[in-house]
Amino acid sequence: MMKRQQAKAQRRAQANRYSTQEIDISLPLRGIFVQAQAAKVSGLYAAELLNITSNGVALQSRPGLGWSGDPSVILQRVPHSFGSVPRYIELRPDGATCGTATFARNFSGKAMAATLSSNTILADGFGEPVRFNGETFQACEFTVETDAKVRKMDGVIAHHDRPYFWQSDGALEFYYGDVGAVTGPLELFPLDRLGNITGNIIAMASLTIDAGHGMNDILAIFTSTGQIVAYEGLDPGDANDWRLLGRIQAARPLSRRAFTQVGSDLWMATPRGIVSVAESIRSSTLALISDLSQPISDMLAKMVAEGADDWQMESAEDASAIIVNRVRGLEARQIVYTPQSHAWSSADMPVRAFHNFGGSIEGTGFDGRLAQVVDGGSEEVIKLRWKSSWFDAGRNVSVTYIRPVIRAKGPVTVRVWVLSDFNDTGPDIAEALQMVTLNPEEDDGGIVTISDDIGCDASGRTFQINIEIEATWAQIISMSAALG
Repeated sequence: MMKRQQAKAQRRAQANRYSTQEIDISLPLRGIFVQAQAAKVSGLYAAELLNITSNGVALQSRPGLGWSGDPSVILQRVPHSFGSVPRYIELRPDGATCGTATFARNFSGKAMAATLSSNTILADGFGEPVRFNGETFQACEFTVETDAKVRKMDGVIAHHDRPYFWQSDGALEFYYGDVGAVTGPLELFPLDRLGNITGNIIAMASLTIDAGHGMNDILAIFTSTGQIVAYEGLDPGDANDWRLLGRIQAARPLSRRAFTQVGSDLWMATPRGIVSVAESIRSSTLALISDLSQPISDMLAKMVAEGADDWQMESAEDASAIIVNRVRGLEARQIVYTPQSHAWSSADMPVRAFHNFGGSIEGTGFDGRLAQVVDGGSEEVIKLRWKSSWFDAGRNVSVTYIRPVIRAKGPVTVRVWVLSDFNDTGPDIAEALQMVTLNPEEDDGGIVTISDDIGCDASGRTFQINIEIEATWAQIISMSAALG
């Protein structure tokens, strides 16, 4: 401690030879770039943005969460979107409900869903696939002529109006039904006939790409070892109407829900970054979206190494956000991409799973309650944190104060610490921490503007600004600092 204080005093004495000047600090409008944690990176990037998003002009708090319903044992919500009024199918350990309709059987909370012939079909490997037609639940009663158990099949999609099923811990094979079928016989299609396909089927997806033969609907099959097998055609049982389009060694998906539709493309979250499935199939090689993945690749790799109970990737229907959600125990962490500003941020919303519903994005909490994602209208007190990239003052100086300009719904608590010369240990942070609680007068709309000088005492050549804000809603308009 004594050596740190002596060094700090020496830097301050040297800095005091110069007159004070105020400089503008760039807002990180391009979002997170994790390498800014320990390197001098453009001020348009941040080392950390927690619960803060960039709209390309300013920084603002992420949407708040509004909760409804009582705590319950609801494990999963699946939208049933047929008809004019969308509804949720709610899955519990002992059954499914939708309105007054119920169905008794065990559910895992990790069911996959497909929509076919005005039915929502659910499969989770805990029992026979179940369908809901808007009024009643029924067992699908699919049959096979092999020893496979339909009740153990935990994957389902609809492709070209046919149901496709598979078992994620089973053999390399899938089963498909007739066009429009929600019950009846399923036919076997073995993948091991290809000879060099490994692992298990973790997911399947239907997408449209230009594969050099015109626009085609492709069935993409993903294995646990990171391979993608792509077929085109309408009928797997007709050799004249079904062909292998390609086999690609890509990267393993983080989970069977780590996929989301982005325009005509399908994105896949992997330990190596975000992958364009359409481009991977077109080029027959792994197609990382490098410019998109690079800023958060180290963060993603660290989160993968820490482990997870589940991963999910979900796109908001209004294209406002793409969310990668990691669940560990009773905690969730999100990495959020904002297409408007092409920027990444992070969040800690306590949401087990996200789902689009009626044009907006909602979530299921760990206590089974429903979470509405509300932009600026929630009563949730959100803790925002911005850790800037390191910036060089050009000479030894002292930072005597910083002045953030913040619009918020009060009251507001602000914590600030300025670190110097890459000294970012716990004792450095504790020594630099400043905290103020601001309760300014509100205008008629309940919005306050804060522009106070917050004193600090950092001396050196290279600096990093850290700021935490607690409010129900906040927007950082600008930031300046006084150098002396």
